[in-house]
Amino acid sequence: MICDLHIHTNLSDGKSTFNEVIERSMKNNVKIISITDHNRIDNYYNLIKPADLKIINGVEISVLYNNYEYHFLMYGFDPYNKHIIKYNNDSIKHSKKNFNNYCISLEELFELEHNTNSIVALAHPTKYFNNIDEIEKFILFLKKEYNLRAVECYNTSASVEQQDKLIKISNKYDLYISGGSDYHGKPPREIGYANRLIYKEYLSILNIL
Repeated sequence: MICDLHIHTNLSDGKSTFNEVIERSMKNNVKIISITDHNRIDNYYNLIKPADLKIINGVEISVLYNNYEYHFLMYGFDPYNKHIIKYNNDSIKHSKKNFNNYCISLEELFELEHNTNSIVALAHPTKYFNNIDEIEKFILFLKKEYNLRAVECYNTSASVEQQDKLIKISNKYDLYISGGSDYHGKPPREIGYANRLIYKEYLSILNIL
């Protein structure tokens, strides 16, 4: 079973509508997806889910730490939870283009995770650091200080070799593994593929979603 837990629509910086993402997912025989628009969850209001496609509520959250922007994926929240509603409204209020120019702190991120009974994963770690040792140090910092529980090991931004190293790090620190294409509606990224097909059995995070 093919999955993809990192997909964008035109609600943020993607090119496809929500319905177009659904259609493409089904065409690609992807059975589990998460729409993770930047700092916005509007797609999850009044959502009609196809019977043969599982959709996990998700969002990609921008965090400012040490004057650098990091992205985290948060899954499994109730879109009608008062805390996620406030976050969404604050993002709309402070963002010039409805998805960017809005960051929260690490403290706010993990407080939001707690208040929404969701799970946070560090998104595309290879985008932030030059080598795997630096990535491991940051992951360990997040686990020790904020109880990070998951890492996006499968992502188009990481080579297969880098993905395998991220998997080893995640297993070493007993972290759940997530993965997705980071699809934005245009080549070369494709739903269900992150330099290799993303199978359900690869993603241990699905065991708690």
